[in-house]
Amino acid sequence: VVEKVAGLKYVPFHLKTKGEYGELASKIFAVLAVMDEEKGVSLLDENSLFKKAKFAYYKAYHDQKQRWSDGKDEAAFLKTGLDAAGISEADYQKKLEDPKVAELLKKWDESYDVAKIQGVPAFVVNGKYLIMTKSISSIDGMAQLIEELLKK
Repeated sequence: VVEKVAGLKYVPFHLKTKGEYGELASKIFAVLAVMDEEKGVSLLDENSLFKKAKFAYYKAYHDQKQRWSDGKDEAAFLKTGLDAAGISEADYQKKLEDPKVAELLKKWDESYDVAKIQGVPAFVVNGKYLIMTKSISSIDGMAQLIEELLKK
């Protein structure tokens, strides 16, 4: 959809309420997203630290059936994401103190009410239009709807 709508900026949000490691995952993703932003790297770019960690978690969970001791091994969970991004735990801990990271985490927390309405994933255009994804039948249809909403 991002490729089909000129000028569209896609900004992923993470909800800490999802999964055994939801809160830790939000912290990891926020740190990496801020690091990407500071380097001018899109979160959709192949060089994105955020994207590298996201796919490492996806592969570990879905392909390798990794569960990191069912919520009891935070160190191993953290290592999975940081290793994929090539970030040391010390650098992660330092960046976690950055006010930009705290601001992003707060923004993500505030989005929870939107996700409760529809579930995940939820798509919001310009912070005010929630797309009811059950009514979308194609990528082109979603792109067209977004273009219409951007004009409002």
